[in-house]
Amino acid sequence: MKSKELSRRILAIELWVIISLFMLGVKETYLTYMSIGVILCAILMSLAKILKQEVRANEEAE
Repeated sequence: MKSKELSRRILAIELWVIISLFMLGVKETYLTYMSIGVILCAILMSLAKILKQEVRANEEAE
């Protein structure tokens, strides 16, 4: 559950940055690339979970 909460916080920060930059008048091209980066990261993390390639922090202890 800790990773779920952390990932939600990171997503909230990323969205806040994108919305803030939009309100400041940054070109939409830059914002589009930032949004695509967030989406691509989410897709790759989901794909890693499906393929069971996720890395756990406590693997070294085992």
